[in-house]
Amino acid sequence: MSQDPLINYLTENRKSVSQDFFKEKKLYKEYFRSESIKLPEATSVQKSLSDLLLSRESRREFGEGDISIDDLSSILFWSAGAVTRAKDNTVRRMQPSGGAKYPVEIYVAVLKAGAVQKGVYHYNVKNHSLENLPTTDEIDILNCLPTHDEFAKQGQFLILFSFVKNRSFRKYGALAYKLAFIESGHISQNMYLITEALGHSCCGMGTSEGGSYDEVLNLNEAEESIFYALVLGARSK
Repeated sequence: MSQDPLINYLTENRKSVSQDFFKEKKLYKEYFRSESIKLPEATSVQKSLSDLLLSRESRREFGEGDISIDDLSSILFWSAGAVTRAKDNTVRRMQPSGGAKYPVEIYVAVLKAGAVQKGVYHYNVKNHSLENLPTTDEIDILNCLPTHDEFAKQGQFLILFSFVKNRSFRKYGALAYKLAFIESGHISQNMYLITEALGHSCCGMGTSEGGSYDEVLNLNEAEESIFYALVLGARSK
């Protein structure tokens, strides 16, 4: 028995069942009635991984420039996008995921008009597009920021991560929470590195006010809840 009570709890509440028993037909979310912005094709990053790892850091100061829609497309795609393998026509994501359940969804609050008009959007991983959420605006999102995260108001994009619980909870039980945290780490590291490669700024935030985000995004917190965020912006000189 582990000395860590969290590990003990997660282990005891894990359901040991066949992977095939809980195969899902749909592991992504779509807002069918929303206006959608098709993102341009992501461009390849031609920089050394070792150099990016050495230069990567959390940057809380932002410049006056804009992140272009091409760069936003590349950041989202190379961090959490989906691609079809030519060899077997299967779809894979850019991040590892426990049991390939992919319970993490991404929302984008556009704080400054430029690449995309201000507002709040859902990243549709299947279509590589942004779906506008007309009942929520960026001011609602900004009002959820705790005092210690107010630096994010100077950024251009606030990236919110949600956990869609049923995708992995039915197989893994309480262990699904841990797996979602791990998956968000994979995605955010991708995001840090791609943002660094493109010369922009990125900073992760703990998002202690997740329930407030759930409310303004009209999420049923019993099924899906916000638990992590990053802010992106142009690099300050």
